[in-house]
Amino acid sequence: MQRCFKISADSAPAAHRTSFFANHFLSLCLIATAFNAIIAGSTCCAQKWATDMFETRVHDFGTVASGSDAEFRFVLENKYVEDVQISHVVSSCGCASPSIEKQTLKTWEKGAIVAKFNTRTFRGHKSATIRVAFTKPYPAEVQLQIRGNILGDLSFQPGIIEFGEVQQSEKKRVSLKIIKQGSPNWRIQDVRSTFANVKVGLRETLRNREQVQYDMIVELQEDAPAGFINGELHIVTNDPASLTVPINFNGRVVPALAVGSEVLALGTVKPHQVIEKRIVLRAQVPFRVTQIESDDNSLKIEGGQQENRTQILSVKYTPNGKLGIHECHALIHTDLGSQAIGKVTMVASVEPD
Repeated sequence: MQRCFKISADSAPAAHRTSFFANHFLSLCLIATAFNAIIAGSTCCAQKWATDMFETRVHDFGTVASGSDAEFRFVLENKYVEDVQISHVVSSCGCASPSIEKQTLKTWEKGAIVAKFNTRTFRGHKSATIRVAFTKPYPAEVQLQIRGNILGDLSFQPGIIEFGEVQQSEKKRVSLKIIKQGSPNWRIQDVRSTFANVKVGLRETLRNREQVQYDMIVELQEDAPAGFINGELHIVTNDPASLTVPINFNGRVVPALAVGSEVLALGTVKPHQVIEKRIVLRAQVPFRVTQIESDDNSLKIEGGQQENRTQILSVKYTPNGKLGIHECHALIHTDLGSQAIGKVTMVASVEPD
């Protein structure tokens, strides 16, 4: 990052001279004007380098139920050579609670300002300005905006669907209660998921003049891919004022087979050099390797025939005279099934002797 402005002062003789006091007063006015212009320009530039790091600076939560967990991550990335340091964040309204995910960001490192909508204590249309203060590499402030409508007559218990950790190829069910106050004709017409591997079951349990209740069963399917899960269920109602209401879900699908290092970066090697490495495979139950496929005969992987929860495989790479960037791939099959296949990528730069 370079400094936004370089300030220099040049002086030139005046064409006509005035009295000492008039000249002195005029000089002070010119200095004050120049100083204000410099400060305004510096502030503008300071804001720009900081705002340019954010992917977005405005988020609309839409319509949310009271008690639901509604939060948004304002992601930012340090695009500069210097470290970026966030000193503090503050909200203009108690309806939003901001926090800093990571205070110091190295070059190309990402972080986030997490804005949580306080749906348990506030109702109605709310908005807030979140001020983010930076101290390094230069002082600056960025303003983030959030808004949304918190329904006072609709609540979810609990306010978020949490699957926790689920082993791959297993199902996980979570129950949820939906309560609508004072609208006896209110109905849920549909539930839509942003994640294909989540299924929903719905059952009406109460309907009278004061209250309508539904029990919802949310099921994470056994074919869900490994990794972290974050998404929303959109509850479609017959209420024109709030046709869809979201609720968040999250969890993590633990892979049936974990590969210690999926990418082997070998760096620079010679054309006939032999490189030897190891790959570690882990699973929750004992297993063995049944087959290893490679798209290049320069890469050889062996081992894993004895049943164990941890397998250490030997890897041997020989460029065989090839020059340049070399990338090859291998699939490691096990007796745990089609979802327990290890994938390994090897990358090397082969240079002449």
